[in-house]
Amino acid sequence: MKQFHHHVFVLAAIAAFLTGCHGGAGPSESRRESAPDTLVLDHPSLIIGRDGGDPESLFGDITSVVVGPNGLVYVADRIGSTVTVFDGDGSLVRTVGSEGDGPGEFRFPNDLAFNTDGHLYVRDRFHLSVFVPRSTSQIADSLVTTVALTPGSSPWSARGRIIDGRYYSPSYVFADGQRQKYHYQVYDLGGHTGDTLFVPDLPNLEFTGRGAMIRINAQIGRFLPGVNRAPFEPEASWALNRKGRIVTTPGDRNEFAEWVSPSEVRTLISLGGGPRPVPVSESRDSAQEFRRRLDSIPVPIDQVRGMSPLARAANVPAILPEILAIHADDMGNVWLRRWPAEHQSGSTVFDVTNEDGVLVRRVEFGHVLRADPPPFVSPGFVAGVVIDPKTDAEMVVVFRLQGS
Repeated sequence: MKQFHHHVFVLAAIAAFLTGCHGGAGPSESRRESAPDTLVLDHPSLIIGRDGGDPESLFGDITSVVVGPNGLVYVADRIGSTVTVFDGDGSLVRTVGSEGDGPGEFRFPNDLAFNTDGHLYVRDRFHLSVFVPRSTSQIADSLVTTVALTPGSSPWSARGRIIDGRYYSPSYVFADGQRQKYHYQVYDLGGHTGDTLFVPDLPNLEFTGRGAMIRINAQIGRFLPGVNRAPFEPEASWALNRKGRIVTTPGDRNEFAEWVSPSEVRTLISLGGGPRPVPVSESRDSAQEFRRRLDSIPVPIDQVRGMSPLARAANVPAILPEILAIHADDMGNVWLRRWPAEHQSGSTVFDVTNEDGVLVRRVEFGHVLRADPPPFVSPGFVAGVVIDPKTDAEMVVVFRLQGS
């Protein structure tokens, strides 16, 4: 087990953290006492959407996956605006709501979340719908209320959280062809509370997401996947924890922070470790593929919005990111997604710490979980989306952790 000390300090002490410098970030210290417990799960306990399976269990564009309090799996799909429920055998047992604009209906559902009472919150493009189980069923499919979301909000997939009966709905400011300020709008069952929680200004925050964009005209743009950042370029990541505080990592250092406000850090936890070079073969192949993508852009590079300076220069880093993404579960654990070692190709690796930065264990899964939508993490289950290598279709995989 590894123990890590942390200190409380304010923004003035962490300027290096905010600017992305490598010279350190305040007076944090770290200490490693022993190797963590490692849980290796090569095979999921459940696969939904496998080619040749039930046609009703095939997906088009999955935006959120969550495992409910009774072990049922809920999946939101943008195609057809569906929310489907599967049992522990992967069989479809119910569809929640339907496509449309009325109560209990959805337009492009993009987030699913449960509160501590087992109520299901479904966010779509325009509404937040809350469902509860019927008295004769464990499935949360009975509508109790619909809340209108603030017009003009721009949600992204599966990052909402319910805290003390209030739903934190993710949004961002989109300007000049790229995402800029990220924030959470807070709702209760009566509507928008007027509260807003802003994500701190992290390094390269404006270059997060799936791709860059070029303008076709004043109203229309064309999406350019995979060119917003260079291969192996670190990406800042954040999550909202159970206390309603944002936890972040810059990606290029083995550390994470918990913020009291967008300008004040409560704790910065440094996990030690050292840089790992990009394997030569991966660097060469990725650089060639990235340059092919850049060469296919139909306009000059300076007309592309949302590209990092490294991407514009086609500069591929020689060092792997320390942390790929950060997640927080409902028990207070922080999940840090790692770049797999060479022998772990085709895997997803997490280091799991408690709120104080004590490393609880490492978990390795024998599938590559997609980063978007973010995987569902909990002490009992991890669920996410993978791509079928034969058909390129999306599938849902669920891993049951030992002891759950």
